[in-house]
Amino acid sequence: MGALGDLIPKNTRIKLAENILFLGSVVSIYDEDAKKIKRHIIVGFDNGKIATATVRINSKKNPNFYRNYNEQKLCYFIKSKGNKFLEWDSTVDCSDLIEWPTENLKEILLEESSTFMGQVEDRELDTIRSVIADADTIPPKKKKKYKLK
Repeated sequence: MGALGDLIPKNTRIKLAENILFLGSVVSIYDEDAKKIKRHIIVGFDNGKIATATVRINSKKNPNFYRNYNEQKLCYFIKSKGNKFLEWDSTVDCSDLIEWPTENLKEILLEESSTFMGQVEDRELDTIRSVIADADTIPPKKKKKYKLK
């Protein structure tokens, strides 16, 4: 027996994947850098929606990675209460943007089940985008590309 998604026509699945790709949506996808499934928040699109920028949600701040205050302040604390996509309080790593070709991200969302987890409230998304905009770890050109500056 195939996956439930196999019963949905491909053009309908493509439309569903497109509807999932919006600012603030939370998707659970395989992260090549982390080498495991991670939750990501979509924080920006370039002109024409050719590329998508996300940030990772981590279960906690890693003191070995975020060694000083300037690095730690780029970890935005997010509570699980009111955020159904979280099982526990977590942090959003705003120190870097993960860039995805939008078409590739759509394909990933078509292939994997349970990838759309929910969305971040607008107020919280604005705060996360503000932290990203202030991050000196992200080149200004990259921030501008995704309208984060």
